[in-house]
Amino acid sequence: MRAVIEPQIDLKIKARKNIQARQFCFSVQDDASPMGSMDNKTLVEHINRALCEGREIYRAMKGQEGDIMIETDTDETENWLKDAGNLKQFKTNLGLVGDLKPHNHGLIAFYIPTTFDPNNAKHIEEICETNNLEKETITKARWIKPIK
Repeated sequence: MRAVIEPQIDLKIKARKNIQARQFCFSVQDDASPMGSMDNKTLVEHINRALCEGREIYRAMKGQEGDIMIETDTDETENWLKDAGNLKQFKTNLGLVGDLKPHNHGLIAFYIPTTFDPNNAKHIEEICETNNLEKETITKARWIKPIK
């Protein structure tokens, strides 16, 4: 009888995936919310006041496009925020209007025709259709080495 050896999961990758699961990204406009002008430390304090008792975020960072990424301190807070009712209450407490932004993941696609134009919506739609993906799956495309 042969023993079945299961593949080992890299602990660094597993830890990174756990951290990413506890991250949420919100779209915030500078003029629509006072959070747009806050530094990261003040953001953490402001957001923690909006959370229910016993729940906190570990970190808050502002992105280049007016987004705010928060990272919860525990899995319990993550699960609490994933509940639609709790998320609605949290957004109301903060005065947020927009939805959560989905996590995007970069990938490299092989065998894409050289006629592909990453700025052409029809080309991206065709790639999705050919690969049995939903139309909104590809949010951004670019060439690694643009053709000269």
